[in-house]
Amino acid sequence: MLPLFSQVPSPVGSEPFETLTPGRYGRTFALASDRWLIGPLVFKLCTPWWVTTSPDSCDRETARLHFAPSIGGFVEYDNTHSEEPVEVIVGMGAPGAGFEVIAKDIVGFVASGRVGFATALSTDVRSRIGGSPFAEGATRSGDYATLIFKIPAATKRVFPFAIGFYAVHDPIQFHRSIFDSLEDVLSSALASSSEAIRRADELDVAWFASPDLREEKASRALAVRGHLAALCVVRVGSEWTLKRSEGDGLESFDAEVFPWA
Repeated sequence: MLPLFSQVPSPVGSEPFETLTPGRYGRTFALASDRWLIGPLVFKLCTPWWVTTSPDSCDRETARLHFAPSIGGFVEYDNTHSEEPVEVIVGMGAPGAGFEVIAKDIVGFVASGRVGFATALSTDVRSRIGGSPFAEGATRSGDYATLIFKIPAATKRVFPFAIGFYAVHDPIQFHRSIFDSLEDVLSSALASSSEAIRRADELDVAWFASPDLREEKASRALAVRGHLAALCVVRVGSEWTLKRSEGDGLESFDAEVFPWA
């Protein structure tokens, strides 16, 4: 189990599990991606950005890619050298989270319509929800939601994965004008996952090639992520405006990525 839960939940029944500590897995934290590697398993999240035009001047398809409140990525498992099938479980949850199953043409969950995660429909994917990520059951809501990816023997599978966000009670945010719901955000992120991964790889290649020291690169990557997470495009009067956190020293980054701001 990767140490991604804020509080590691207890397993139900007698199935053993082990939380991996640093040194038991590999992790590459780059400028626009975060890649975890455990033997044949790869879990990658991508947070790319584009040099983009004003929301008022770009077409809807471009806007849904450049201004999407989502994180894309994939789950990959190479089981080609095994004669046994494998299951990979990816989950989210916390006490009181209240996840619900998505009733759409994707497989996933949403919590209060504000945050969710999903993958594409597949016969090799099933979902599970309940009071623990390890609990079996057929409930429609619960505090822990998991996607279970099946990898047959002697095969390799790559599954798209997306995390999405939605400002349910904030109609002045731009993404509300191009996405109908959180489910729409997740569907769009999955549909454009290959482009998001390609762009993240492009940014990372340039970042790795830079002469900066490793510590400086890591600091820069953290700063850019925090800055992007604190940005949003909102309606002020008749215009869309970039709302940013101040004082993090990345105002020049805004000018490069959002030249209209």
